[in-house]
Amino acid sequence: MQEFAPIWTENEPPIDRFIGSYFFLSNFYPCKIKWNEKVWPSSEHIYQAEKTLSDGWKELIRLANTPGNAKHMGKMVPLVSNWEEKKISVMKDILRAKFKDMYLGHALHETGDKILIEGNEWHDNFWGICSCEKCKNKNGQNMLGKLLMELREEKKEEWKNEIASREPRTLDDWVLYLKGEKSVTRGEMSSILSAVRQYVLMPPLRKNI
Repeated sequence: MQEFAPIWTENEPPIDRFIGSYFFLSNFYPCKIKWNEKVWPSSEHIYQAEKTLSDGWKELIRLANTPGNAKHMGKMVPLVSNWEEKKISVMKDILRAKFKDMYLGHALHETGDKILIEGNEWHDNFWGICSCEKCKNKNGQNMLGKLLMELREEKKEEWKNEIASREPRTLDDWVLYLKGEKSVTRGEMSSILSAVRQYVLMPPLRKNI
């Protein structure tokens, strides 16, 4: 895994909470993800289901009405062997599936080179960094933040190559896309959004509810 030094300046502060306009970075963000031929309601649902080989448990978790309930179910499943050794690579695959979505992929790309930190207050110092009084002297590993930055770095070159290989998109292309008359790649979408930013306001990301 690529290492990202936790260095930032006042002009380039980190994203240290996955809430508000950055809620899309959270595994609890509601979105449709294609995984093993089924549609899942969040990356948290998938992660918890991957802890077990039981098809029954997997389906119960997939149908959980909230990511929080899926997480609770994940604590009760019979674990696959060597889960602790597998869980990072499993999470990385899940994030790749999540950010195949054009809108989410563009949103991740738009975080630029900011350090991403899964700040929390529920004592998770593996996937994030807990800031509570009890954990203040612990060194959080921030694995979720690191995986997101690693994915962003991988996709940066893909987007760059896609954009460079095509003519700049126009406002007409954007209108055609919205009308569903034309398929557009993530790279093209990035170009379209840049071309029409002066005309169209980006819709706000769904807020944490």
